Amino acid sequence: VILPNAVNMPPAVQRRFDKPVTQFIFVGRFAFNKGIDVLMEAIKKVNASGYSEKTKFVLVGKGPEYDRITAGYQEPNVVFAGGADDETLFRLYRESDVFVLPTLFEGMPTVALEAMSYGLPVIITDTGATLELAGDDNAIIIEKRSVDSLVTAICKMVDMHIVERQKMSEASVKKVSSNFTWPVVAENHLK
Repeated sequence: VILPNAVNMPPAVQRRFDKPVTQFIFVGRFAFNKGIDVLMEAIKKVNASGYSEKTKFVLVGKGPEYDRITAGYQEPNVVFAGGADDETLFRLYRESDVFVLPTLFEGMPTVALEAMSYGLPVIITDTGATLELAGDDNAIIIEKRSVDSLVTAICKMVDMHIVERQKMSEASVKKVSSNFTWPVVAENHLK
């Protein structure tokens, strides 16, 4: 029996899929298990491959690894946003194009559900219950601890045709609204 996490659906977001810069967002505690080092090493490789002008990475969160990560990685297209209140976080979800979570271990990440509710395709590792919320229709599943797998996924999202990315966005919203809102989860739990 799976008792999933749930979120409240935000107002519908009107997305543009033809922006010259693809904005990726990571949201989470800056802790070892979130795979932030994997993300930062992938960003370095993405930039070295000529994608630095086409990508922006916003990392939201604080935690025990925050000072080490922010001091150790200085990439021109990375913004360390620190902690964010709900209003700021929801604005960043609306402004972003892709959610990325290279987590090493997880239950069912509520942040991924939040991002999906805002119409974001996701890049995520196959760990815990992530495959309950992410599939081929709305996500790119990456290998745990694999910088190269993440680089490939990021470049694929940047190069993806706008129609395909729009379909992934719509699939994310549909998955959350059909399966992971509080009323749906509560009804299924009661059954």
